[in-house]
Order: sequence, then C-alpha cells, then structure tokens
Amino acid sequence: MPQRIDVYSIMRNEIKILPYFLRYYETFADRILVWDDHSTDGTREMLESNPKVTLLPLNMDGADDVYYVKYLWPQYEEISREHADWVICVDADEFAYHPDIRQRLSELTERGNKRVRLDGYTMYHPTFPTTAGQIYDEIKVGWPDVWSRKTVLFTPDMHMTWKPGRHNCVPSRHIETVVDSNINLLHFRYLGPEYFLERNKKNCESMKIKFKDDKNYNLPDGTRGIPYIWYENNKDKVIRLVE
Repeated sequence: MPQRIDVYSIMRNEIKILPYFLRYYETFADRILVWDDHSTDGTREMLESNPKVTLLPLNMDGADDVYYVKYLWPQYEEISREHADWVICVDADEFAYHPDIRQRLSELTERGNKRVRLDGYTMYHPTFPTTAGQIYDEIKVGWPDVWSRKTVLFTPDMHMTWKPGRHNCVPSRHIETVVDSNINLLHFRYLGPEYFLERNKKNCESMKIKFKDDKNYNLPDGTRGIPYIWYENNKDKVIRLVE
C-alpha cells in the first residue's frame, strides 16, 4: 500500500543546501511543509516555487529550539492526522535516507510500528557539492554521530514530545520505538570549512549568541567537534554510508 508522507522543516536563509533538500524529499514526500523564518537570500522564493511545498505561518524571529518544540513541530497533529501515514521532522541539512524509503515505510506499517529512531551520521566532504543530482551522489561518507540520532519519523496519530533540538524525545511506556529500521539520518553538516563556518556563524547570529571557533573543543561523546579543524583532522575515520 502506498505510504503518504509529510515532511516538516524550519528554515532561515538555506539557499545553498535547499536545492538538495527539495530534490531529495520531493522524490517520495507527498507534502513538504516549511516554516520560513524571514529568509532574505531567496530561500522563501524557492520554497514558494515548488509545487510540493506549503509555507506555514511563523510569527517569531530568530532561532529558538524551545519555541520550536513547544509550538511549531507539534502542529503536525492538526495538519497531518488523517492526511498522512508518516511524518518526518528535519532540518534543512538532515536527510532521512534509505535506498527505498517508501518500501521500508510500507514494511514498518505492516509491522504496526509507529515511531522510529534514525541512526545519525555527520557527513563529510572537503568542499560544498556541485552535483546536479542528489547530494549523496557526491557525498557518501561520514561519522556515526549520537547527536544526529533522532526520533523524527513517526505516524501522525502519535503525540510526540521532544527536548529542544529534537535530539531526545520523551518516551512513551505504551509505544515501542524502532531502533533497527535501517533508515539513517544523514546530517550534511561539514561540507568544507567555508560552508561550515558560514552556516555556524549564521546560526549563532540567529540565536543571538556569540560564535566561538575554539579549535580545541570537542563534544563529550567524542564523535565530532564544533570547529572545522576537528573534521579535517579526523577525515581518515569516515565510513561509507551510501553505495
């Protein structure tokens, strides 16, 4: 049975990665629903021109993960219930990937699954991609990343409650979370130092915090670091994630 899929995202000035986001998700999503946070770089215009995209109203300015998990992401309950079989909530650089995701979702539906945790990977490439195809045609390697492991794929009858950033969701005693779906969350985060630094500075500005390029800082789990130098020093540790 064909699966109806709604994809949700919150964006602000994502014109560089957006063509790849749309090119990928429009291959299987029935609707792409986006909150545009006052983009000024052509992001909104590109979204408006795509027939699968619906722009959702946003009455705040600046990144605020607490606001997002409390007021924006939960809107799927009103919009997608009775209209979709599955919902995916992702950032502009997060790609829920499986070679045949529609077939995989059909299998999960037949098994009665309702909530799926995606294994997370931070993707690596020395420069921003130039391919006119899918982004993973050019970028196929990355690192396992616990911070990119998220429960962002679920049926819309679920009541999902996340902590800020959607890195963790509040578990339900009655619903089992599938953790072996073979659907990965490919986070195209490090696409060369220029793109990485530009995007991080932009995000810090949106959140009204000071950008720090601390070359010695690593996250506690050791899977990735904030500064670009970490990626360049660890690029020999990447694994192939896309054939």
